[in-house]
Parts: sequence; structure tokens; C-alpha cells
Amino acid sequence: MKTTLFNHKAIGTDEKPLIPNVIFKSLLILAEHRDFEACDYILKCYTLHQQQTQLYEQVKREIIKQY
Repeated sequence: MKTTLFNHKAIGTDEKPLIPNVIFKSLLILAEHRDFEACDYILKCYTLHQQQTQLYEQVKREIIKQY
């Protein structure tokens, strides 16, 4: 299953599809709770769009700074 963005650019592959919004939100919540092992598992299974990757990295940096 290939997922496309609004501009019809193909994102993801059959093996690693684009991450659904609900799972991406869960990924951010897991990062906020410092469960990076679970985050790594999710990232192995799904493709992130460039903006999602930037947002995830920003959240991760902020969480790491706090501790």
C-alpha cells in the first residue's frame, strides 16, 4: 500500500508505509515520556514525512534538554 500526500508524491513503501496520524501522535507522547525504545520500534516500522521527522527530532531534543 502506497500513501500519497496532497501533491500526489508517493511516500513510504509496502514494507515501511507512511505513519498514520494516530500512531505519529503516540510516537510524540512516547518521546515526551522518554520511552525511546518504543519510539525506535515505531520508527523501524513506518516512514515519516520530512516535516514529521523534524517535529519528532525537535520534541526529542527538548525532552533530552530537560533532563
